[in-house]
Amino acid sequence: MIILYNHIFIYCFTFMKNKHFRKIKTKKSKKNGRRHQSSKKKHSYSHRLQKGGLRQDTNHGEALGITNTWSFNNEATLKSFQEYIFGSNSYAHLWTTLLEACKSKGIPVYIISNGNLIGIIRTIQLLGLSDDIKEVISTRADDPSKDPKNQETDSSSIPINPVINPERHFAEKTKAEVIKRIMGEEGIPCDSESLVGAFFDDYDENFKGVCESIAHVPTETKKRIMPKDSIFKTLRANAIYNKLRAFRHSSFLNRLEDNYNFTPLQFLLNAIRGITGQVEEGTTLTDNDRMQIELFKNIRILFLDWDRTVSVWPGAISFQLAKYYEALNDVITVS
Repeated sequence: MIILYNHIFIYCFTFMKNKHFRKIKTKKSKKNGRRHQSSKKKHSYSHRLQKGGLRQDTNHGEALGITNTWSFNNEATLKSFQEYIFGSNSYAHLWTTLLEACKSKGIPVYIISNGNLIGIIRTIQLLGLSDDIKEVISTRADDPSKDPKNQETDSSSIPINPVINPERHFAEKTKAEVIKRIMGEEGIPCDSESLVGAFFDDYDENFKGVCESIAHVPTETKKRIMPKDSIFKTLRANAIYNKLRAFRHSSFLNRLEDNYNFTPLQFLLNAIRGITGQVEEGTTLTDNDRMQIELFKNIRILFLDWDRTVSVWPGAISFQLAKYYEALNDVITVS
């Protein structure tokens, strides 16, 4: 076990071997922009994608009620939305850089969430990152008693993970089962002797049973670590927060602000360094940094949780509800 003490947080990277199993672990873990032209692909994609991480064959936009693409009509609002979703401008830059690096290297990125499928897809559209995500998958089973409703007096519910194709619907599946299915579709071995992919998630239970060739990257920071430019220091100054405040931030009993999470900074930095092959000039690397960089240098696929991992918030915006579109209507372009 190698432990790195950092002024930001404590790492505990453990590479555990069971057969060929290896794992990156943090201490007590649990539960825009420019487009790069792709270089030669390392993988041949069997499905053509629509914008927003949608598969044209089984998860297409029309079936989800998504028949168009949303984008912001000005740069300032996009920046505010990036800060709101990622939790800071610096994290917005890091996540965007990581996703674009994966695309340029031909590394498919899958979002696997237990949350709001439509909300995540719309969020990715608005972030301008649709082309960087191969697919968004939800393992949530719809519950009419808990699904969102368009009006308080409307008894009908709107599914957050509607059944499009029963043969490829992942409700109530474990994330390990989803990853195994995707690895098979991509032609990447689950039992490789070397690590060929990574899975970022904030909940330790989701790593159980995951392919031996996938590195576990637990993203929860129990000490409530936040970057210097965290949105929570100036939340009321963010334009998107003010537009959505009445709908998402009015509860005093279950405040979203009490459940935020920033993925450990060094994981993101080293993932970018490994995938791009570039280290910032003047950077001093530890042995732990070098191990992580080497790991990400060789990945062929990336799996990401959404809530409290990519997004700082514990839940996605319910964009299938009319009130959220109406709240942003003046700054959204529909195409």
